[in-house]
Amino acid sequence: MSDVMKFTEGEYSVGKDEDLALRNRRQVFINETRTRKAVHLVLITTYGLAQNRWSSVYQNVITAEDLIGK
Repeated sequence: MSDVMKFTEGEYSVGKDEDLALRNRRQVFINETRTRKAVHLVLITTYGLAQNRWSSVYQNVITAEDLIGK
């Protein structure tokens, strides 16, 4: 699995190819583990997530502010 950690100096923006790759990885995980639980994709980021047509692939976004406060 490549591209599991990335760096950006602003809001993170998800593209069409990444959206497809994340959805595929999620499905492979579900199939391989045979889980019956919900599997959520979560983004941990310093600056947040830029909203676009593919940003809904993440069910939750955790920012540095969420972790350490203001």
